[in-house]
Amino acid sequence: MRSAIYIFILFGLVACGENSSKSEVFLRQIFDNLTVAMTYDDVCTGAESAKSVNANLFGTMQMIVTLYTGEIKYNRPDLSQQDVERMVLARRDDTQQSVEAYLIARGCDSDKGKSAKKFLEHFNTLSPAAFHEQIAEKLKTIKGELHNDPSPEVKIPETH
Repeated sequence: MRSAIYIFILFGLVACGENSSKSEVFLRQIFDNLTVAMTYDDVCTGAESAKSVNANLFGTMQMIVTLYTGEIKYNRPDLSQQDVERMVLARRDDTQQSVEAYLIARGCDSDKGKSAKKFLEHFNTLSPAAFHEQIAEKLKTIKGELHNDPSPEVKIPETH
């Protein structure tokens, strides 16, 4: 199992290597955390959050996927949109499989299971607008920028 995770990490570094911006790396981490949270939801709660169609969770998912794929495309203009989407879906699927196997083997109450639960709680409770603000603030501290952010006129609605 460990070797599969190392291979996945190595693949991620090669696939996203030198062309990755600080923003892309940061968004990839968020995307991975979101994938971990959704996998935890599926394996450990029977997909309660997904079944409840939580507006915060689904709004954040849409926002992160849009920002992440846009950043990849910006950094690699030679890739088609379909190639970018395939790359992101492959990353999601690989992460999902690894996390699912881990949770089944070690349990939802393991340390990593508890961490995944916290990710899920965070994504369930924080509105996409508030999360977007957090992303923007963090990017300032790491000197990153979003290259495909919605225009300032586009407001991400608050959800409650």
